[in-house]
Amino acid sequence: MQGHYRKPCMDWELLAEHSEGIIATTGCPSGEVQTGLRLGQVTEALEAATGYRDIFGEGTSFLSCQNCDPDHEVAQYR
Repeated sequence: MQGHYRKPCMDWELLAEHSEGIIATTGCPSGEVQTGLRLGQVTEALEAATGYRDIFGEGTSFLSCQNCDPDHEVAQYR
């Protein structure tokens, strides 16, 4: 039950402990990276994405991008 709070979840330490051999994606629109971008918290989103890259390694961590804003044809973040 470690890392369980109403739903299963993992902190950075637990992710790092079990990261070997895992391919990671940022996945869903409510994820840490996507939420930061959506809220205009670009620095925090980049820090989170960098943290995942550092834990899982280059070539095994991927940023999932999707346009979830129906009012804009293309959402662009830099």
